[in-house]
Amino acid sequence: MTNAEIAASVIIPTYNRPHLLKKCILALKQQTFPLTQFEIIVVEDGMRQIAKKTVEDFRSATNNPEIKYLYQDNKGPGAARNAGASIAKGGILAFTDDDCEPDPEWLGSLVRFFEHYPKSVAVGGSVKPADTKTMLGKFFEFRTPLDKPLTPEGEINYLVTANAAFKKIIFEQFHGFDESFRWPGGEDADLGFRLRMRGYKLDFTENALVYHHYTSKFSALITSSFYYGRGKYRLSKLYSPETLWKTDPDILYPFRFLEQARILKAYIHARKNPGEAIGFWIINYLLNSAELAGKIFEHFKS
Repeated sequence: MTNAEIAASVIIPTYNRPHLLKKCILALKQQTFPLTQFEIIVVEDGMRQIAKKTVEDFRSATNNPEIKYLYQDNKGPGAARNAGASIAKGGILAFTDDDCEPDPEWLGSLVRFFEHYPKSVAVGGSVKPADTKTMLGKFFEFRTPLDKPLTPEGEINYLVTANAAFKKIIFEQFHGFDESFRWPGGEDADLGFRLRMRGYKLDFTENALVYHHYTSKFSALITSSFYYGRGKYRLSKLYSPETLWKTDPDILYPFRFLEQARILKAYIHARKNPGEAIGFWIINYLLNSAELAGKIFEHFKS
């Protein structure tokens, strides 16, 4: 490979978070993977092109990696990712979000995985909270390892778009993300389900790490959970119960009471702090309640 060849394209959908987008791009500029062998594509999903200046500032400071900017009227993150993929030069499409900071070894780990396992079509990695000092940061630090998207057989059923990479040729064959998911939540699972239903395996590598800046506003987390619930309801209508059981059985349950007990038991066992465990249980309960509300809303809306 010559320095002029682009091996991977990193695609970032963004909406009204220029301060976090700047951190994301800075982290990408610190990758150990050669800066001349990947490009960054920022796709702004509405919001008056406020991310454009951030991209232009980085362009004026350095030539590598190449940074492209696209603007689209608000169509949702799935459509934004597809728009970025449509102009990508790389044979590998790596996705992260504007509120994430990839570890310096992130992109190199993803590319090397495809090199070591040439039959692999998609691979994801770990997502950890960037701040573990706040109550919510501690909650997600504890909960995230319990939330790996696994089937009952222990296989990865979909890749979260904060940390996912696909071979471009396969991504295009499956027409990317379903753009009818207009909100964050469900479009990543849908693509994973479609791949697995066609016999493709989704892979995972712990070496590809991304740090996620969870919002400090609990109201924003409630809103996100509400939209996740809407997405899960849509998935329950798109796929048969048998398919969902094989891919993500959680979608079949209207409310995750068993998960509540698991969260409480696991935290008490890990931290020996019943008071804090109850606080985490309450947070989890409220987020699940918002998710259930989203499912109910989508049921009556459709």
